[in-house]
Amino acid sequence: MPLLQEQLFSSLSKIFAVPSSNKKSTEIATALWQYSQGITPASVATLTSLGFLISRFESYDGKEHSLADSLTEILPVYAQQLALGMQPAFTGIVPSKPLPNFRLVVRGVTTSIECANKLSAEIHVWLISGIAINNTSGAVIAWGVI
Repeated sequence: MPLLQEQLFSSLSKIFAVPSSNKKSTEIATALWQYSQGITPASVATLTSLGFLISRFESYDGKEHSLADSLTEILPVYAQQLALGMQPAFTGIVPSKPLPNFRLVVRGVTTSIECANKLSAEIHVWLISGIAINNTSGAVIAWGVI
């Protein structure tokens, strides 16, 4: 497992292992935000994106399929924010892979470790399909190689 994916897995498994809490949506948002800082070039969106993630995850908190549905809704918008914020140094291109069906990813999962493993793998594979083009050199860099 790549180091950054391992970081996301570790964070999610700790969050999922604790019985339901009021701050779970904030903790998931923070784990995703911290992980994304390691896979993309610096983005001015990082300053506001944590607040965005927290508010969006909170709007799904406690609903059926809340995590799966929130990831489906939030990840593409979050990736767009990160990509746009890479200017002026980079031109960010959002992930090109189809977004996973997170409801199917978590279907049949019985443990918090298994859920964290599956989600971290799918999120990682999807996000690293984004690229950044250096506006000075033209070098194309896949997210996750940064």
